[in-house]
Amino acid sequence: MGEREEEIGFRVTDRRGRERDAVSDVAPAAPSPLAASASAAAAAVGPPLTGDLRGLFVMLGESALASLGDVADPLDGQGGGNLEQARELVEMLLVLRERTEGRRTDEESRLLDQVLYELQGQFARVAGGARAARPGG
Repeated sequence: MGEREEEIGFRVTDRRGRERDAVSDVAPAAPSPLAASASAAAAAVGPPLTGDLRGLFVMLGESALASLGDVADPLDGQGGGNLEQARELVEMLLVLRERTEGRRTDEESRLLDQVLYELQGQFARVAGGARAARPGG
């Protein structure tokens, strides 16, 4: 290993255990309704695989909920409200639904449909509230 280390010029150190210990002091965030329903759907079909479509659908859905201000952003803990970003994330999920048609499992299709249904309803409520709150709206 010493020869290879000198040849490459850098050394790789696995610090994942240290990061996990540092993060363990932080209280876990309350799960969102989307995460709860997605978790229930995912539990019915077994543990998700790395790179699994279900994980991608949930991740994009959670990001959209954070953009709607429905859940705290996992990076900064703040509740935002960026309707344009939420719209883009929902549109991305719609594109994924179209592009993966016929190649998803039944479980993936049900989860994607459920995520989109919940997001579109939440988006309509938030967007409607934003219009009503505007002067003259």
